[in-house]
Amino acid sequence: MTKTLVACLVSLVLIVFLQPASADVRQSCQADIQRLCTGSQNGPVFRCLRQNQSQLSEPCLSAIQIQMRGMRACRADAKRICGDTQDRHATFQCLQQHPSDLSPDCAGLLASRHQSAQPSGAN
Repeated sequence: MTKTLVACLVSLVLIVFLQPASADVRQSCQADIQRLCTGSQNGPVFRCLRQNQSQLSEPCLSAIQIQMRGMRACRADAKRICGDTQDRHATFQCLQQHPSDLSPDCAGLLASRHQSAQPSGAN
């Protein structure tokens, strides 16, 4: 994968998904965040990662690419299952209500997002 394509993917996932990262991304990018973005929280962390994308580790880039694949799948699933709504909260609820209709990549992303929303130690 070329540097330009990786940069585009990283930028897209960080711009489109300015919510807290999935547990996989946070875990894979933890060292990068500590090294490059000390003191940032949520959105500012993503901006920091985007500004430093050429310095991101392979595990971090890989986790972001996996999350990006899930986001694309969820976008397609949302159109297919929920219609063409612009309300992200309603779309998210719709997807959660149709787990058997989700593509594997979207289901994986939603499971990861659910896991990252759990309080520490709650499993």
